[in-house]
Amino acid sequence: MPTLDLSEKQILIDFFDDANGLIWHHRVLLAHVRDTTWVVCTPDLSVQRLDVAAHRLIMLPRAGAFPADRIQQIYGCDQADFTENVLTRLRSEALAMVEILGGAAVGGAAAAGAVAVATWRISDLSHDSFGEVVPPAAIADENVFVRREGTALVRLDNS
Repeated sequence: MPTLDLSEKQILIDFFDDANGLIWHHRVLLAHVRDTTWVVCTPDLSVQRLDVAAHRLIMLPRAGAFPADRIQQIYGCDQADFTENVLTRLRSEALAMVEILGGAAVGGAAAAGAVAVATWRISDLSHDSFGEVVPPAAIADENVFVRREGTALVRLDNS
């Protein structure tokens, strides 16, 4: 199983007390908050804060091999889970968490080392929610959110 083919950096962190003996857990670095604090994605697609200084780390290549001597000890992410809609949701949640944790807002994200993430907004002038951010749950649902490069259609409130 290869590492993910994503633009974000990936690491393994030590997780020495894993009940199943999977002492290396895969993380995708979604956004940098400050110092050694990052917002990351776990193999179960949850977004969490992580202080990387609190762990032993192994850097991973993009779409490469996991370390062969540790392959039986890894709880890893699955590329099939990372659809465009899921990635959009994860990146949006990461940006929101960065702001909550006191990192940079969208305009200053690059200066603080955080990943600037675009948000999907409702652009239909006749919709009551014009200008509002499309909810992450809608973005993650491929039955109501269809993305075509820089454009998307979303069904909200039956419209």
